[in-house]
Amino acid sequence: MSNLINFVEDLKSMAVAQPEVNAFGEGNIYDLLNSGGQIEKYAAVIITLQSVNIVDDNYSINCTIFYVDRLTKNPLNSENNRLEIQDTAVDTLHNILLQLGEEYEIENENYTLFTQKFADNCAGAYITLKITLPISGCFEQY
Repeated sequence: MSNLINFVEDLKSMAVAQPEVNAFGEGNIYDLLNSGGQIEKYAAVIITLQSVNIVDDNYSINCTIFYVDRLTKNPLNSENNRLEIQDTAVDTLHNILLQLGEEYEIENENYTLFTQKFADNCAGAYITLKITLPISGCFEQY
């Protein structure tokens, strides 16, 4: 199995182990969360792989990891749960990154908060990362 597949599988196992996470997806967030998409339960962690590079002796994966949940309104005051979702999103992504950091070299830990209309009105956070692996662990020698 390639290291790219191993990385996504590792991320999935770490994400679904989080108590708030009910779904995991890999691919375009808009495709996964709009009508007919694969994500049917919230909260979800989604990874979008952007590029893979080989630099010197390293295999680098550039990706964005999202935490997304559905906005709901409080019937007593008509405010939504945006801040609670975003707070949980940062905490959950941080927990996942701590676990990933035990196995992978990670660059960039800036979280971006968002609200977005998919099939549902949603909120959350995302982080764009560069994950570095040694080439020796990626390819078989011939």
